[in-house]
This record gives sequence, C-alpha cells and structure tokens, in this order.
Amino acid sequence: MEASRLAARHLAAAMAEAHLRAGHDVVVPQLLGRLPFIESLEVIALQTGSRFHEVILLADEATIVQRFRARRHDLARSGESHPEADVDARDVAKEIADALRSLDGIRASRPGTIAIAATRDVG
Repeated sequence: MEASRLAARHLAAAMAEAHLRAGHDVVVPQLLGRLPFIESLEVIALQTGSRFHEVILLADEATIVQRFRARRHDLARSGESHPEADVDARDVAKEIADALRSLDGIRASRPGTIAIAATRDVG
C-alpha cells in the first residue's frame, strides 16, 4: 500500500512539473502534509521559475472530526468510493489527532506557511 502511495506522489510531482513548464498553475491538495513531498514540490516550482505558496487550513479537532464523519456518511450514502472509508469508525478521532500533530510539526518547520482559519462551512 505504501509503495503505491509513493508512486502516486512521484506521478503527481511529474505531472505538476510538466504543467508548470507548460505555463499553467498547479494546486496540490494534501491532507496529511508529508514534508518530503512538500519539499519536492517546492524544488519543482523553483526549477520551473514558478512561485510556491504553501497554505494550511486550520480548524479545531472536534470540527474536523465532525466534518470527516459527515463527509464519509455522505459519500457512503451516494455509493462514491473515497479514502475516508479506509479509516475504521473507532479510529477517526485518533487519525485526526495524529494528522493535526503532523501538520503542527510542518508549520513549525516551515514558518512561511500561510495559515487560514477554516471555521465556517463552505457548502
């Protein structure tokens, strides 16, 4: 499973580079904030003469857990497959807490990251 995730990140980086070299913008959403992937995207941006902006959306843990569960419920009801289904219902809060700790570490190591409060529902 991890090998396929790594292959997907390499493919995404290659596609982003090709897109940037063609003069287009690229937005790469990332849930867990893998630092090596962020750093490789930044290098690609620099190599292609593109600007690199790193943004993190912030909300409190309870809100994130509620949104995750609501999104998973909606996707399951519609029959749409999505990675939310890979997380056991009993592990949602722990997985969210782990992800938030990971993002806190990235924010601490990358002070140029732009933080935006995502406290309101968009839809």
